[in-house]
Amino acid sequence: MVPSVLFLFYDFSCMERSLKKYVRIALVVISFFVIAYFGISFIFVWRSIHPDKIFFNRAPEEFGLKAENVIFWADDGVRLSGWLIGSDISKDRVIILIHGYATEKSELLPLAAALYPEFSIFLFDQRYFGASEGTFTTLGMKERGDLSRGIDFLTGRKGYSRIGVFGNSFGGAVALLAAAEDTRIVALASYGAFSDIKSIGHEKYATLGIARYPLIRTMLFWIKFLIGNVEKYSPVRAMTNIRVPVL
Repeated sequence: MVPSVLFLFYDFSCMERSLKKYVRIALVVISFFVIAYFGISFIFVWRSIHPDKIFFNRAPEEFGLKAENVIFWADDGVRLSGWLIGSDISKDRVIILIHGYATEKSELLPLAAALYPEFSIFLFDQRYFGASEGTFTTLGMKERGDLSRGIDFLTGRKGYSRIGVFGNSFGGAVALLAAAEDTRIVALASYGAFSDIKSIGHEKYATLGIARYPLIRTMLFWIKFLIGNVEKYSPVRAMTNIRVPVL
């Protein structure tokens, strides 16, 4: 009976103050981790769309090739730079070679030399890379249209009617995205292309375990905010709309 009576006179205000203190601490800790998560994910995305550029600094002449310097423009006005290596025995057929992520067009000059003179060859720097302009890469979203503008140049100004495309890595993904929309591409080879942007994230941050799931979702949020809905442009889904031979 006595303990029950003492319980009635217990000062709960002290417990309430302690509880509020711990709640405030918990909220501060949670807020810190949320802000840190958003901050770290933003830095990862920023680095992904502004990677360090890799230059091979090769020239066509080193491979016995004579190239015409070409300038063409993307839909949003970005200036794109390329080389056209015309062949006298292939006046209607041209193969477009698209370099990989962070590199530039001279990466594929050895392949160009192997294909010439059976085919005319067109190499160009994707936006942001090499000699092309652009403030960042859009991870395939705008690059697919850039490829089509290159095809406009080849068909409209140079008279090529049969267009083949080879893409390496990131270039392979761009080639798949473009071929799903541009019927002027009659043959396609894609080497080492990624399936979609989300899969890249899960592969790259696999060591984080389950922590990678919220990180990737946050990164996709930043990508959509900075670039647009890149998830919409999935190379693996694009393949279902391609009606030409694919290697």
